[in-house]
Amino acid sequence: MFKPVAASVLLFLTAGCVLFTNTSLETADQTLFNQSATEYDLQPPPPATVFVGSETVYQKNYKINERLVIKNGESVLRVKAYRKHNYIHAKMRLEQELILKSKIEDFKIKPKEYPIYGILNMRGETFFVFVIDAKMRFVTNLDGVVQPILLYHSLKSPENRVNIISDPISVSPKGAYLTRIMSFREEKIPSTDYEIIYEGIKDGKITLFYKYAVPGTNGGKGSFDTYTYPLNTTMLSLKGVLFRVLRADNEQIELLPVQD
Repeated sequence: MFKPVAASVLLFLTAGCVLFTNTSLETADQTLFNQSATEYDLQPPPPATVFVGSETVYQKNYKINERLVIKNGESVLRVKAYRKHNYIHAKMRLEQELILKSKIEDFKIKPKEYPIYGILNMRGETFFVFVIDAKMRFVTNLDGVVQPILLYHSLKSPENRVNIISDPISVSPKGAYLTRIMSFREEKIPSTDYEIIYEGIKDGKITLFYKYAVPGTNGGKGSFDTYTYPLNTTMLSLKGVLFRVLRADNEQIELLPVQD
């Protein structure tokens, strides 16, 4: 009497096997983990901020090949030079939505800034690694070009350990890339500050007044000189800038900057 009942119970249980077997209880994360064949330990990310050098930035009152009309008492040449200090950060920006497609799942990555999570050294190449979510990572080369690589991090593994998903990965759009975040700091006090003022025609000569300001005084302190040039002068070289003289009288001078 019990055998048929037992058979019926067994039939009932096996008919619902999709709810009870180990295979049915595997999550998508476990499937991805099973496809992760090669394991790597990530290296730490670059320093958060790195100084990459300084440069001099000039503020000028002229542009090459743009005609200037300077009235008596106005600046022929006004130049300030500031020191600018440049920095690079351990962040990169994605400008448009990125989709990484695997056989199991598509991963949509939003356009925004992403901190560099770690560095992957693989097959003699170096890559930047970024976080998609708690378990998934995406990869770029050092130029920021997105690679067809997905990394899986098991929550049971050390934080820096990842596995490469062995399935082929497609990148959309092709050639997608991230841009490294940079910043700068500019000195408020100029390192160079000078002005050359037109003073008209004196004693039949073009007269210019030179002011060399002490940095930070905005012309309040410094040295001063007066220079004169023949009225028929066709070219003026002022502090390394070459001007063509188009016309000059006591009221104004017309110049064309031709060379820095």
